[in-house]
Amino acid sequence: MMAKKRILAGLVDASIVVGWVVIVLAVVVGVASGRGVLVDALYSLGWHAVTALVIVVPVAGAAGLAEASRWATPGKRLCGLCVVGQTRDIRVTAVRAIGRNALKYGVPLVLAHGAVLGFVGAGDDRRADVWILVVVTVVVLALYVAGLFWRSGLTMYDLISGLCVTACLGRRAVAASAWAPSRPDTRPRRALPGDDEEDRG
Repeated sequence: MMAKKRILAGLVDASIVVGWVVIVLAVVVGVASGRGVLVDALYSLGWHAVTALVIVVPVAGAAGLAEASRWATPGKRLCGLCVVGQTRDIRVTAVRAIGRNALKYGVPLVLAHGAVLGFVGAGDDRRADVWILVVVTVVVLALYVAGLFWRSGLTMYDLISGLCVTACLGRRAVAASAWAPSRPDTRPRRALPGDDEEDRG
């Protein structure tokens, strides 16, 4: 059930990301065409690096800040999910959340962007390295999705960042990770949005 919710939340967030990618690519193509830049230059390493940077940095930054400040991206909030630390010692800081989303979105986007440029630029004469890039992209995405169905429910970027996604009932994070400690935590906890309303109810 958690995996299905995370996939649905991911699709919602991905739709926002795709919209941003389309805008960036449209601007890049428009600028290149308007200045009479050679078609080959559009597929050079420089264009790839700049475009990837303009796509990845805002996406990872916005998603990371959303998780650090409100515990969730728009998709996760819609599906009743929150991002928390895998243990009570780990806090959802901006650096940790942005790093998580840089791995989540940055790696696949950069790989996919390079693969698309390789396919379009190579025409009918596609080199072996283009196919290798396509295979790597598919493998990375498959590993990300497979992590959702593992026993722990932790993806690669969850494991690296030390964060995990849990269900939020009444806006209070409910520990759903197998990594959560069993011993009680008596230290002050940072209030979650909506806690005041629950306490009064």
